[in-house]
Amino acid sequence: MHLTLAGRDDEALAERVRALARTLPEHAGPPSLSPEHRALRLRECEGPPSFDALALELLRYHIALDTRPTTCARAASLPNRLLEALRRVLWRLLGNPLDRIALQQTRVNELLLDALCRAVAESSRSPAGPTPPTPPANAP
Repeated sequence: MHLTLAGRDDEALAERVRALARTLPEHAGPPSLSPEHRALRLRECEGPPSFDALALELLRYHIALDTRPTTCARAASLPNRLLEALRRVLWRLLGNPLDRIALQQTRVNELLLDALCRAVAESSRSPAGPTPPTPPANAP
């Protein structure tokens, strides 16, 4: 990697960036997803095992909720400016509670995905497939 700063190569800065990149988690996803992380890649799967593996990988990238405010095209008319001001006020009031709810939902999504990964791994290990649940002893 070459970093050029003010017309000269800055190797010390490049090394600091490399060191920082090494400290990041291995599967840290990008902030906005590239085309290789789209569900259309599932069409390329050759069979159920590769489909399951790719679907679980894609779920890892799409598990978190994004609560960043969206940007809208704005016209200069008075009603649009008033609506935009109202939207900003509402976002300031509701942003923090919405972030907490999104964090909770993301945690639930992670737990469900981990359970799903374990179930897929368990079913692929057993030759007869998943075992059906047994009914309770006092069931009619």
